[in-house]
Amino acid sequence: MNRNLAARCIAVVLLGILFGYYIDYDQRKTRQMGKEQHLASEARKFDELIANPTPRAAMIFGGIIVLGAFVCLYEVIVLGLGVALKSKALTGKSATGNPNLPFS
Repeated sequence: MNRNLAARCIAVVLLGILFGYYIDYDQRKTRQMGKEQHLASEARKFDELIANPTPRAAMIFGGIIVLGAFVCLYEVIVLGLGVALKSKALTGKSATGNPNLPFS
């Protein structure tokens, strides 16, 4: 498998694990609330988000910033994994190659 493709796959898995962990953390925090706390939290969300919505331009700008940050984080992880896989491939490669594989 191509090192770059392997690094990208590993980066996607790592980011997926981090995102899943965040969702689980948020759900656990919500489940620990009592009924009154949960209803008060939902009422506060309604008052802040639904009754007084954020302007569309601000949402688009914020989305661009957040997506840009995630893409930068993804590329940094891919770059680091690519360097790590490349150095591992260089140190694990023998000078004679594998005689059982043609063109090695």
